[in-house]
Amino acid sequence: MKKIFFILLFFIGNSFSFPDLSTFDISKPIIRNSKITYVHQYQVDVGFGRMSSYLCLFRDTDYKDFINLNDGVGYKAIIDNDKCENPEKNLPWIVKATQASDTSDLVIDMSMPDDPNGDGRFKLIIKENATEDNPFGELTMDYNYVLRPSNIPMYNATYESVKLPNNLIKFESSIFLDSVVIDNTFGATNRIYFYSSKILHEPGVGGHGTVSDFTFSDLAIYDGLINSYKVSGYIEASNNDRNYPDGAPIGVSTVNFAYNDNVVKYEIINGYGGQKSGVWIDEGPNGTGSFQSSDICLSRKDSWNHVPWGGYGVYNESGDRLPYDANGDNNPNTGIAVPYDLQAINGITTSNVTFSDAVIIFSGSRIGMGIQCRKIADGSSYGNTFCPGTGLGDINTIVRINGEDYQNFPLFDIPEGTVLTDSGGNEYYIRQLGPKKVFSSKPLSDQECTSLTIKSSETTPDHTFFNYPTINIPKSGAILVNKLVSKPSFDTHSSGISFSKLFDTDGDGILNYLDAYPTDALKSKDDDYDGIEDSEDSDITVFQQVWEKHLNKSLFSGYTK
Repeated sequence: MKKIFFILLFFIGNSFSFPDLSTFDISKPIIRNSKITYVHQYQVDVGFGRMSSYLCLFRDTDYKDFINLNDGVGYKAIIDNDKCENPEKNLPWIVKATQASDTSDLVIDMSMPDDPNGDGRFKLIIKENATEDNPFGELTMDYNYVLRPSNIPMYNATYESVKLPNNLIKFESSIFLDSVVIDNTFGATNRIYFYSSKILHEPGVGGHGTVSDFTFSDLAIYDGLINSYKVSGYIEASNNDRNYPDGAPIGVSTVNFAYNDNVVKYEIINGYGGQKSGVWIDEGPNGTGSFQSSDICLSRKDSWNHVPWGGYGVYNESGDRLPYDANGDNNPNTGIAVPYDLQAINGITTSNVTFSDAVIIFSGSRIGMGIQCRKIADGSSYGNTFCPGTGLGDINTIVRINGEDYQNFPLFDIPEGTVLTDSGGNEYYIRQLGPKKVFSSKPLSDQECTSLTIKSSETTPDHTFFNYPTINIPKSGAILVNKLVSKPSFDTHSSGISFSKLFDTDGDGILNYLDAYPTDALKSKDDDYDGIEDSEDSDITVFQQVWEKHLNKSLFSGYTK
């Protein structure tokens, strides 16, 4: 039988956990809003496409125990999504795994029809197992997510790895991402991200690759930016067309990188054929220095965690998410001031930071608490203010001091489960919905960094690379796999319960793996997963995703240079 491995695929780090939220109704946003773990150095991470996290989901279904379960039948599995660093909606995945023989392709379909707000579907085809020399194996994976019932696309990704005649492994991906996935206090299509990548991996050695990064927005406020954005000349938006895929992007960058088992070295090129990005080289007191083009080197194994300013979920006493404009004054620069004494919070590491002031709740996602310059290698504090040579206008600039890289981060993280109280006695419950892993920087003089050579940009796929597989949701019965059995309070759907495949728990003559209601002898079928027994359901229509594929459009063709 072919198996799922994920030996390297890029960064490996620690996961996050969240406290028991059982005091809130499970229908509330404070429960339903998903947490996603991001990577701080996302420009490189998207080249590898979160594949380790996704393959973790497939492996956690215990598919080997239920392969070829029955023709047309799947099974339910609740996965520890948090462990796999994916959205922690602990609803059942419907899984169907098939393989004609041990040498045939392994095909796994996954869908989550019990989610009333969205529809996510995976398809994985493994042609050849991964090995230590070839951590990619040969595979195709697709992941599609749309909102219900509107069918508005939120996320679309296709990944493919194949062997080339010269013994190299080619790994390619395309990713479509709506900004609402990152900050769901925004409206859909406020901003669209399109990433594509190509990696050429040499077994036993390492590899190199390129990531193309494009940002689109349908907001008119970006017209001026588009019309002055340098990409080998000036772009003029055609009929103010800013939309994906053929409109004028509001941001363009190319990332080229090289890697081995331990480190990755990369460069960022701003614009389409533009200038190489750099770092601020600090040369003395008072922020004196110079901005110089430079590569950046990271460890692939060492990391630390933080929560960015916009990485929170902020909720009222009822468990409802605060809006984008938290205090309703139509001013994005003001918010709700809440007293906060950092030293009174137990169990928090502050890197000698002191803070006894007020944090500002700007929205249901963003909390302001000041700036701290921190070393990217380990998160240690350089000073409780901006890094040398930087300010609000260049807050993300990397500053190199004595060969070590530093960057501006929030002054501290507000712990998961914190309850903030304003001067009027209103309480705000805090969740960490968008934590980030920061992979440790390495000095460019490090021997492994100097051994890597960044090559010219590879041609990456366009939007026509997406597969759009048809994934029909199969019939299934009881939950046969539950990875939260040891921590039932995390399982807001089934409290850690699972059922034996070939047992008949309710004694109705239908085995559990075919029984959608395994504890109710009067019910057994729910083929559309709406919670209504089919014999009592007037409409058994299964929701289907509908995608606008844009196959008649060429990427970025709607502008002139």
